Amino acid sequence: MRDPSEDAPRHLGAVFFQRVEELGERTFIKLQRRDRFEEISWRDFGFKVGEAMLGLYSLGLKKGERVAILSENRIEWLCADIASLAGGLPNVVVSPRLSDAMILRILGNSRPRAAFVEDETGVGRLLNLKGQMPFLTHIIAMERSHAPLPDTVCFDDLLLRGREGGKGRVRGILESVHPDDLATIMYTSGSTGEPKGVMRTQKNIISNISSGTGISLSRP
Repeated sequence: MRDPSEDAPRHLGAVFFQRVEELGERTFIKLQRRDRFEEISWRDFGFKVGEAMLGLYSLGLKKGERVAILSENRIEWLCADIASLAGGLPNVVVSPRLSDAMILRILGNSRPRAAFVEDETGVGRLLNLKGQMPFLTHIIAMERSHAPLPDTVCFDDLLLRGREGGKGRVRGILESVHPDDLATIMYTSGSTGEPKGVMRTQKNIISNISSGTGISLSRP
């Protein structure tokens, strides 16, 4: 008899894109835009994630190279998070409220090749620290700036680069990701000492999802 676990998604990208196929035009998320709400379907958000993933690879990143995300909660943050996890590019999520010294310490330890930030202020902070972070080659600004910034591409242009890369590459990237690959490095707060990075694999997080299935499907 075939083991059902053999058909289960092996990594986070497979889980996400399987749900995209299953839920299609159903609403993935609702965003408040001033006095109205905008709905984004699973299919449309899946396209954005694929474009972001291909966009990162178009910058020259290679599987296993790390991506930092320094931003408050917003839709681009979510897209960057899923795209990096799905694309085999381990992410490091850092609060932009941390001091420059703490950000430098965390990024110096994790050594990301690219970093997402919200706006020109975030870009400026990283550019000021870049002399101490030669490993950081690309900054992606979620908001378009009024003037060109060094080593920086805006989020919309990243998606455009991914769109030009062709959808066929998405499947190949997904197939290259394995359960034991590093998915993310989660840093402790550092309130009682140096921040410590907890390295979690794709399989670690899939296990968390699987163990919560019974709870999420329970009925009153």
